[in-house]
Amino acid sequence: MTIIKLFNGKEFAGDIIEDRDSVLVLEDYSHVSRPKRVIPKGDIFSIDF
Repeated sequence: MTIIKLFNGKEFAGDIIEDRDSVLVLEDYSHVSRPKRVIPKGDIFSIDF
């Protein structure tokens, strides 16, 4: 499981499904109704594996 922290203070936990040029696609465990989350790489502060 990976924890992604954004510059705005939000955190998301899940597995990285895709690593595209400008975004990460994350299988988001924090929202059951939204199983995938697309996160722009420019918004990411840190990634903890």
